[in-house]
Amino acid sequence: MVSFQTHGSYVEPGLETDDSELPANPETCLALNRAYQEVIAENLKKVEMILTHNTDRQVSLVTLTYLYQTRKQNC
Repeated sequence: MVSFQTHGSYVEPGLETDDSELPANPETCLALNRAYQEVIAENLKKVEMILTHNTDRQVSLVTLTYLYQTRKQNC
């Protein structure tokens, strides 16, 4: 996901809005806040999954490297 800066804040492309279109009341602010929190939580889950996958791959590579070096020394 690529973001860009507009009016001092980061906005996901395609989600730009004219601030005058949004009513400035507590209910709207709360709804937007909850929506942003949901997006952040979803992205955090994705990052955690990718990090776990990366860690697993690193362990596999270390194991394979160790096995390769062990076999090479025994030959």
